[in-house]
Amino acid sequence: MLPTDLVESLTLADLLREPDVGIISKYNSHHLSVIRLKTQAVLAAANTSRQDLLPLIVPLKDSDDQPLAAIATWAEKRLTGLSSTPK
Repeated sequence: MLPTDLVESLTLADLLREPDVGIISKYNSHHLSVIRLKTQAVLAAANTSRQDLLPLIVPLKDSDDQPLAAIATWAEKRLTGLSSTPK
């Protein structure tokens, strides 16, 4: 079982806001980049149809990090396109 503090710091919403690198690093010896964590969280949100996270994703389109900005732009298009997809 994973430690509670680690699990609580790994929600997509928390990773999109500001990942708690201190807690994550406590259990992971690899170098962690906040930008990389956010990019992966955006991808996970888009690929799991988490439209509720759009308010956290859209501001990342203005990131100074070009890959993060591009992924956030793609994710917004993907997630907003889901609402018009027939079921």
